[in-house]
Amino acid sequence: RRNDTLIHPGVGDFNVKMFMSLIQTDGYNPLVVQGCTFTIAPEGIDEVAELFDPAVQEKIRAFFKRPFTPGKLYKLILDKKYTPSVSMDELLKLALSYSTQNIMAVYGEGYWSDHWTYNMDLIDSYLSVYPENKTALLFENTDYRYFDSHVFVLPRSEKYVLNGNIVRQYDAIIEDEAKKELIEKRPYDKTWVRTGHGKGEIYYTTLFEKLLTLSLVKFTSLDSYGMGVEMEGGRPGWNDSLNGLPGMFGSGMSETFEIKRILQFLTSVEAEKIDIISLPEEIHTLFTETAGLLDEYNGSNDPCKDFIYWDKVTTQREIYREKTRYGFSGEKKDIPLSTVIGILNKFIAKLDKGIERATALGNGLVPTYFTFEAIEWEYIKNPDGSNKINLHGKESVRVLKFEAHPVTYFLEGPVKAIKLSQNLQSAKAIYETVKKSELFDRKLKMYKTCAPLKNESMELGRGRAFTPGWLENESVFTHMEFKYILEVLKAGLYDEFFSDMKNVLIPFLDPAVYGRSTLENSSFIASSANPDPSTHGKGYVARLSGSTAEILSMWIIMMAGKNPFRIKEDNLILSLNPILPGWLFDDDGKVSFRFLGKTDITYVNPAKKDTYGMNKGAISNIKVTLPDGEIYEYAGNIIPAPFASRIRSGEAASITAVIE
Repeated sequence: RRNDTLIHPGVGDFNVKMFMSLIQTDGYNPLVVQGCTFTIAPEGIDEVAELFDPAVQEKIRAFFKRPFTPGKLYKLILDKKYTPSVSMDELLKLALSYSTQNIMAVYGEGYWSDHWTYNMDLIDSYLSVYPENKTALLFENTDYRYFDSHVFVLPRSEKYVLNGNIVRQYDAIIEDEAKKELIEKRPYDKTWVRTGHGKGEIYYTTLFEKLLTLSLVKFTSLDSYGMGVEMEGGRPGWNDSLNGLPGMFGSGMSETFEIKRILQFLTSVEAEKIDIISLPEEIHTLFTETAGLLDEYNGSNDPCKDFIYWDKVTTQREIYREKTRYGFSGEKKDIPLSTVIGILNKFIAKLDKGIERATALGNGLVPTYFTFEAIEWEYIKNPDGSNKINLHGKESVRVLKFEAHPVTYFLEGPVKAIKLSQNLQSAKAIYETVKKSELFDRKLKMYKTCAPLKNESMELGRGRAFTPGWLENESVFTHMEFKYILEVLKAGLYDEFFSDMKNVLIPFLDPAVYGRSTLENSSFIASSANPDPSTHGKGYVARLSGSTAEILSMWIIMMAGKNPFRIKEDNLILSLNPILPGWLFDDDGKVSFRFLGKTDITYVNPAKKDTYGMNKGAISNIKVTLPDGEIYEYAGNIIPAPFASRIRSGEAASITAVIE
């Protein structure tokens, strides 16, 4: 849903609110997002019912006593042949005007380590259309909630176990039957965190607090080297063929970059506009305790300080989770926003050290994953001196020292590294390092999802068992490859992007090699690592899904620029900054696209100049034609207020921009 607002601006902040509300207090989220339902207020029921014949009004009232969907309402009316006194559209508008929307989701199959990382994309997308709303988005909307789950992430004492003669992390979560019963007994909005430790009212808050809580919990989940985010919830990230990683104390650098991304966003707020924020006492305690432990870490010369810090901060996270297992107490504590931002900047500095350390261990290219070996450990003892046996019958242990091992290169780490690169030079350095690595398929001129896995343990997961060049073992996964070149585009490496574009985007491939229509995407392309040369470059498993999202993001940036709407002198402007090579213009020197779902924009480029680079062609003038025939012309590439607002609000227009 990343691009929804850029295609249908009326979506507004709905996706932000929905997916951020689904974040739990423990930093995870339910897997299965269901369709939304609506609950109508009593006064709305009466008003809608009165639009029908008196003989059926009670049946209409009975229908609205439970949550409904527009489809079910339409079906009732059509199936029963009811005849309202207004049109179906007017009826639905009236019913929805009295209704509240219910976000529906359920737990399923575990807690993936990366699901939360996509939420910042929704925020960035919204603010690229509504840039003036940043402060309001973060602080003024106070109806965000926390999803409440009966599935609990266990502390280390229950999931760090002896497996033969090695230590592993198994069975990381448990279904809390008492919590499940508590949730089921609630009369309404069952799956939202309450105060009174689960027995009070639904807890509502701001987006700022939700992002702060999320980034805080993930920050306390850094591994014992301070590099990657631990897979302590039992599941890896999107690449679930690495299903053995969590058991091997796996951690991911991709998530570390995403924590930094959230923290950079939170520290960019204008603190002078907000003086004090109020946090649930449980979050306040974890935040301040973590800050104190970080100060202690920064001031220490102990050679074991990384492990000591990790052990203490992990304990604080475990205490926090136990305190919030059934909900918040309801008590809140104030803290100056300037203090919060100061602490978050210290968090960023700690992340930067971890990223540097990881990059050094990766010999200049950040590894996506690490595994950790427990090289020192001890049994956890019961009061009677016997070894503690955990819930699954395994001996529980306490790890005293870890040793990190980089997993062979995966493409996702460099994707995130380029995403957060400081400047064009650092992005180019990462790009060139990837090009020289085994992530680049020199025969196909494509990017593989990983380098050879032959030296990795079979314990890593099923991906290790696949034939090289096939599925998640060294093949070209189009979704991840597209993620990579999208970040190359966003970083400003335009020559590199358009060069790669001809080799990796499906419409540019040779159908004879690709093996299917180039109008059809594939889940993966067999790489030249495959022992069967006849498969090289062939696409397998027709699929759209995430790859489509990456293509749409590329298309929007190429056509309109990174942030088309901006605030200039307190007014909204629309600034068109296409990033297009001359060869993409047609024989007449034109390219057209539909902006925000309604406005058709045509770039006229007679000389077919590139719109980027040293000698780029630039928009010299813009002509805007409104539906009523009004025409407005502007020099340069900016459409000022009020027409920028009118276009954003859905007023269709035709725009011609001349490039000289």
